[in-house]
Amino acid sequence: GNNSASVNLDAFGLSNLAVTASTASVPAVAVGSATTIPFTVTNAGPNPASQIRVGIELSPQLAYRSVTLSNATCDASDPTAILCTVNALAVGGTLSGQLTVTGSLVGTGAVEFTVSAQERDDDVSDNQITVTRTVEQTSSGVVNGGGGGGGGSSSPLGLLALAALIGLAAVRRRWSRCRV
Repeated sequence: GNNSASVNLDAFGLSNLAVTASTASVPAVAVGSATTIPFTVTNAGPNPASQIRVGIELSPQLAYRSVTLSNATCDASDPTAILCTVNALAVGGTLSGQLTVTGSLVGTGAVEFTVSAQERDDDVSDNQITVTRTVEQTSSGVVNGGGGGGGGSSSPLGLLALAALIGLAAVRRRWSRCRV
């Protein structure tokens, strides 16, 4: 006969974590300027979650400035891959956070948020979200003017060239009076 039995025990239970972040359309961020991205982590259960890990990865267009997440300890020793850890999150519980980044390179910057816990999560479709922000050159770094005969630039080099032309005209006037 068969004297053995098999029982499948899930030692850590089951939780359903999700991470959401603001994907709302926001104005572009200028190089050197900061923008804040709010995010939340929730646990839909059926069990509490433990040893929660929230990963935040930044593309080169965005530079890490700061992060806050309720009840979390965050490690930003690698400012392109931040890791926040939380001991526990009850069923129905929410962790609120804010990530502040600075525009560093012109282009489309991306932030990827991921969440996981010690417990098994049968619905991982909501464990990751990517948020993008457009990074543009600052207005002081753009030369305005051009077409239409207007505009122009008052850069130091342009002013120097203008001063040289004015000085040359004055020297020519004086020289022409001396040659009489």
